[in-house]
Amino acid sequence: MTDSLRYSHGQIVDLKKYFRKDSTTYGYDWIVPKYDLNFVLRDNSIGIIRYCIEIRLDEYGQILYSNWPKKYYSDKTSFKLRENIEKFAIKQAVLKGFNTKEYLVDFKFNDKFDKLCWIFEFPVLVDSNKKEYNAFEIDWNLADIVEEYYVKQSIVY
Repeated sequence: MTDSLRYSHGQIVDLKKYFRKDSTTYGYDWIVPKYDLNFVLRDNSIGIIRYCIEIRLDEYGQILYSNWPKKYYSDKTSFKLRENIEKFAIKQAVLKGFNTKEYLVDFKFNDKFDKLCWIFEFPVLVDSNKKEYNAFEIDWNLADIVEEYYVKQSIVY
């Protein structure tokens, strides 16, 4: 998919200077990367309008973090079509009794399962102060529900 990938931005962190300025870095829940690289993937043929890929590397070039799975996501011909995943999602939502008249669709990396997932949120309540959704994430490779959850959003003005 390299033909659909473009470099966006990045930075090289001066770790010695960084640690001198902030001695509390040992308490962080994450490792400060030496290299912070960001790319944008755009490929309408696979349903991706815009997905930002983040790669964090240590000073030796070892990957500390990436929001792209380590395996099984390099051949776009193996991905399920977005339309088929959407049909599957709606079918599952109907079986669960969810409201399918209007729903939200997003795409994200599920780092807990190391998978790229399509997220479908079906509204339970939408008013001026809050929004609530029944949601599930569907694995892009297998067209299988990876996670199911309830989303509550308060609207702040």
